[in-house]
Amino acid sequence: MGIKNEAYEIEKEFWHELPKQFITVYNNNYAIVEKFNNEYLLFTDKKQKISQEELFSNTGEVVFIFEETESANHKNNLNYKYFGIFIIAFALLLSFFTSNLSLFFFNLLSTIGLFISLELFKNKFGEKSIIIK
Repeated sequence: MGIKNEAYEIEKEFWHELPKQFITVYNNNYAIVEKFNNEYLLFTDKKQKISQEELFSNTGEVVFIFEETESANHKNNLNYKYFGIFIIAFALLLSFFTSNLSLFFFNLLSTIGLFISLELFKNKFGEKSIIIK
């Protein structure tokens, strides 16, 4: 449903190649592990900061990796995109036919500025943009 998850049995000498966050069994409990420099943050019943040696000695070799897939990122964007474009186009057309030309150009330039701002915002959070490269 948008989150890809996989289970692996990996020898501990290759754990440095794992993603920043993963799940493993620590002291017979499932734990979310997050790499933090040379230490690991462990989220079980409580949050702990442990060393690599302590993690390796108290876990098995099974890890669960989870990643959000791209289909989950773009699922909701299409629902509102065309509706928003329709509303903006309707407002611009209404402005063109009911107001003077200077007010129409003001509304047009404001809409272009809004669109560029949204594209910059999406670009900052990792979405690819056609306009901004």
